[in-house]
Amino acid sequence: MKQRMTLLVFVFSVVAGLSACGGSGGGSITLPPTITSVTIAPATATVVTGKTATFTASVTGTGNYSSSVTWTASAGTISSSGVLTAPSAAGTVTVTATSSQDPTKSGTATVTVVFPLAVSVSATPATVNAGDTTGAALAATLTGGAGNATVTWSVSPSTGSVSSTGPLTATYLPPRDRYRIHHGHDHRNRDGFDRLRDGNRNGHGGTGDHDQFPAAASK
Repeated sequence: MKQRMTLLVFVFSVVAGLSACGGSGGGSITLPPTITSVTIAPATATVVTGKTATFTASVTGTGNYSSSVTWTASAGTISSSGVLTAPSAAGTVTVTATSSQDPTKSGTATVTVVFPLAVSVSATPATVNAGDTTGAALAATLTGGAGNATVTWSVSPSTGSVSSTGPLTATYLPPRDRYRIHHGHDHRNRDGFDRLRDGNRNGHGGTGDHDQFPAAASK
């Protein structure tokens, strides 16, 4: 009888201990916060040298995690809010956002840095007669930079007219009237438009009949 009572007491003690550890109403386990990933938007960008571009970071994780990041750039400078100032040289820059909570988690963006767009204009033929209805074909050449390959044509001073025939081409028509100038003089304005006249009338002057182009293209 005494042995049976001892056994019953032991079994009861084991069952009571298990109930205290895992029974209904037991405490919950809280896991520490973790960082899953860091991504940057936009993932790619093109920026002119010396100009700025803004990036944003998205952090995902579990628990009560921090979305704070630290910004770095392989060239140029970047602010704590993700604003990149491109370097003065063209090339590729890598922007990185690193989790402040977990430095092993980071995201990157690739930035292409380009020089500002430059425009040069050529004309065929190089000179035309005043009043010529054929005019000259103009072509613009773009170097460096980025963006749409189109230009805006203008004539300065307002002598003749220019009309676009394509994204980078146009036709220049000279004025219909003639200019009387002094023989041998070169009348050059600040836009580089020359009027050269070689005619001679009564040994004093001549009637001009050739124009070099005042047309210009701008991006």
